[in-house]
Amino acid sequence: MAEVAWRTCRLMMGGLQHKVLYNESTIENLFTPFLRRLTVMQKRKRRRLVVFLAAPPGAGKTALSLLLQMLSQASESLTPVQSIGIEGFRHRKEYIKTHSVKRGDTEIPMTVAKNAPETFNMEKLKKKLAEVKDKNVRFPVFDRRTQDIVEEVVTIKRDILLVEGNWLLYREGDWRNVYELADYTLFITGEEQQLRKRLIERKMMGGASEAQAKVRYLKHNKEDIDLVLNGSWLSSETWELIYNGDYKRKANAKKPVSMVDRAKLWKQIDVRKSEEDIMLDEIVERKRTFKNGMDDVIYRSGYKEGMSAARCDILKKLYASGNITSKELITNFELTPEELNQIIHLDTEC
Repeated sequence: MAEVAWRTCRLMMGGLQHKVLYNESTIENLFTPFLRRLTVMQKRKRRRLVVFLAAPPGAGKTALSLLLQMLSQASESLTPVQSIGIEGFRHRKEYIKTHSVKRGDTEIPMTVAKNAPETFNMEKLKKKLAEVKDKNVRFPVFDRRTQDIVEEVVTIKRDILLVEGNWLLYREGDWRNVYELADYTLFITGEEQQLRKRLIERKMMGGASEAQAKVRYLKHNKEDIDLVLNGSWLSSETWELIYNGDYKRKANAKKPVSMVDRAKLWKQIDVRKSEEDIMLDEIVERKRTFKNGMDDVIYRSGYKEGMSAARCDILKKLYASGNITSKELITNFELTPEELNQIIHLDTEC
């Protein structure tokens, strides 16, 4: 196996500079081709392209989105990308303090479940995502110093917007249809044990003891990881975080549920019913509104007679057209010679 050549990238995250390592080969063979595909898509649409990057905590989505932004701006052949997270769409501090999240039969304060899907202002997020495709708009940001939202800070003006967050493909609650606002979606998956290791190490680098980091993981991250990995829609493209912190494209990625809106699906006509059954059901339903209370048998009899007459009329016209022989009519429509003779020689009804 060839030795991995790592590139050190300096990225600003949360107001601080971080050094992050990326595989040179992955940059050339995964990240850059991804940006080329986005460039082609954006040029075809001739408007701003909105791309979602969804991933569980610990998958490195924020750093990766910033790297993709940097790579796109370093090449004239690529359409520049602007990356932004969804933290600015959390509810304001006063709302968080007075609300809770339900997990099973337990009510958990939002101050504890800080990153839960319920802690986001979905109406505001959907509105901005809908507007940003056709005009430059300002997005809010989350100020970690005050632990609160600052409105209308970042102006979205580049032709490709890369939005990153845990819940962008989440299929529950108010998040169910958010994916429809994206032109393309990327999901990063990974093993829970590796995500756990990365999150604990991250907290320890921030000054927490190993014991404190483990408690925080169990309290804040473990359930979020499970919800994201097992509760997200199928994405347009999936990458996998592997053992050494590198990424690879995952072929035939298996996700729990494809992008189907079950609420809409249940309202559709039952495709297992025949067309005749559906029409009969509609006739019976209309009959209930009639004052004379005509019997169902009459309706069904009338319907079948009408269908039979229509069939005869079609067969007569086919025969008269000369485009189909008597033999073909008998074979294709499962008729006897006597039945066909009767149909084509009757002037009115069959």
